[in-house]
Amino acid sequence: MKIGGMNFQANSGVVGESGMEFSRQVIREIRRLIVFTAILFLCLWKHEVAFALFGGVVHVIFPFILGGAIAFILGVPMNYIENRLFPENKKKESGMMKRLARPVSLIIVLVLLFGIIFAVLFVLLPQLGNTFTNLGDSVQEFFPKVQSWLEEVFHNNKQIMERKKSLLKVAYGLMNRQICDKGHYRPLVM
Repeated sequence: MKIGGMNFQANSGVVGESGMEFSRQVIREIRRLIVFTAILFLCLWKHEVAFALFGGVVHVIFPFILGGAIAFILGVPMNYIENRLFPENKKKESGMMKRLARPVSLIIVLVLLFGIIFAVLFVLLPQLGNTFTNLGDSVQEFFPKVQSWLEEVFHNNKQIMERKKSLLKVAYGLMNRQICDKGHYRPLVM
């Protein structure tokens, strides 16, 4: 049977004018490609709607992804502790050990995790805060030194000196807005 330049045969699919045979699988793949191209075109054309839809889907799926990641991360040390504290031969001997192996391993891993979080929050973060305070003080001492060095090196070139003044004015303005001394605003003087 011939329709619109294409020959249709009962068992083998569609045969084009050039004699190429299109099987049902090839036709299905072409349809999928056309649908994918149309969806891609719509997503690019209406990208605001596509991003909003994608954001909504991610918002719904994120808790499941986070839960899976936590389970995966905690599963490795939990299996290690379970195998070390409750070997297989002891689990076979006592039904109580078999039932308690997983929960006890989970509790130990959670205690270790919260211990690490506690150490980071109450030991590392204050040190990090002190480091940033010291860095701010060092930066405040650094800019006057740079200013005097630039004046020594480029004192004969007016263009560079004007550019230096504008750059230092911007830097001092940024530092005046960002750097605080122990919670109190301390402006820099040029």
